[in-house]
Amino acid sequence: MSVVIDNSVALAWVLTDERGDVADRLLDNLMHEGGHVPFTFRAEFANGLTVAVRRNRIDRESRTQALSFMEGLKLVHDIDGRERMRSAVDLADAHGLTVYDAIYLDLAQQRRLPLATFDRQLAAATREAGVALVIP
Repeated sequence: MSVVIDNSVALAWVLTDERGDVADRLLDNLMHEGGHVPFTFRAEFANGLTVAVRRNRIDRESRTQALSFMEGLKLVHDIDGRERMRSAVDLADAHGLTVYDAIYLDLAQQRRLPLATFDRQLAAATREAGVALVIP
């Protein structure tokens, strides 16, 4: 089944110190079923990698490879940013989330798809909103 993937999961695929069995299973599922990401995903992913470079977790070449890897995945990029912003802000207020995290929850609600996240606060909000969560 296709899922909405947040950046905590995507970064776990490319940062070796965050990689694990759950992330690997999600990547395998994505390779077969595909996944959905919001309009902010590319910028947020690139920013996470840039922070990793600055903290000496990866080098610049690894960042370049990770960006290429992500572009090759079977991801449907949602482009409805203006339409989604109001409901994302409402979800952020209702669940104490950042707007960035609320955008993932909103996309999962709108597409009626489960959400894959390692972020505990987003996972709790996902449960509260009645959206299926891939990672407990």
